[in-house]
Amino acid sequence: MALALKPHEKPGAGLRRVAHKRLQKLLKTLRAGDFGDDASVHNTRKQVKELRAVLRLARDELGKKTYRAQNQALRDAARPLSQLRDAGVLIETLNKLIERSRGRLKPGPLARLRQNLRDRRRQVRTLMQEKQVLSQLLRCVQGSERRVRRWPDRDGGWKSVRSSMRRIYQEGRAAMRSAHAAGSNEAWHEWRKRTNSLRYALEFICCIRPRRIGRLTQRAHRLTQILGEDHDLAVLGEVAQQQVGVHAAADSALVLSLIVKRRQGLQKRAQAIGSRLFSETGGQFIRQVMRD
Repeated sequence: MALALKPHEKPGAGLRRVAHKRLQKLLKTLRAGDFGDDASVHNTRKQVKELRAVLRLARDELGKKTYRAQNQALRDAARPLSQLRDAGVLIETLNKLIERSRGRLKPGPLARLRQNLRDRRRQVRTLMQEKQVLSQLLRCVQGSERRVRRWPDRDGGWKSVRSSMRRIYQEGRAAMRSAHAAGSNEAWHEWRKRTNSLRYALEFICCIRPRRIGRLTQRAHRLTQILGEDHDLAVLGEVAQQQVGVHAAADSALVLSLIVKRRQGLQKRAQAIGSRLFSETGGQFIRQVMRD
């Protein structure tokens, strides 16, 4: 696993090692500068997420102020990649929706919507180039690499990791409740992000109890996949809604109705998995996954 602590390795040393490896890999990707396809964007975003996951686990080691500064810098520098990723994945999301419509949606009548999605992707790419987003992200990651070299050479041991794991789990549990209560696109997307954080954190400590933690990691991964599809449909729905408002396109209206139906099914599945993954209190969760 990309973020795994090695057996018999001290947690603090493991966090520094993994952070350094993540940074080196991310720097190599950014220096290559090949972002001509959606896969490259996805790969870079994933590496940034992994690095931020390490920071969350090292929060007590770094101190709240240092953690927040480093995490916020990476988050802000990588945010445009999320916009580019969304713009790129919407066409694929529309294609999947057409396939699931069993002939109700035809590619031809949706040409205007498809063209809008292509224009959206092209505009985001142009904006990224104009703002030199990749150069800014590269400088940010280079700064992170220098700061990692200056990380305090202390090891809070399992106590520190326990504290971080409890916090990450409780944040995911709270985000699940907010998604169910609020029902907004933002709340569901936040739940996805918090679940992703838990997934990466579980990967790091998997060597403690491989079977048990491995099952939880798989469950968290599956949940993020479902919530990810829900998010993509939500963004597609926003674009289609704009088209309905401007052109009163009947086919876009049908797209919206199918999106609502698909999202209802996805959210029901997410609730079922989430109720199992986040069924415990923070203390109960820690006792399940960490050493006694």
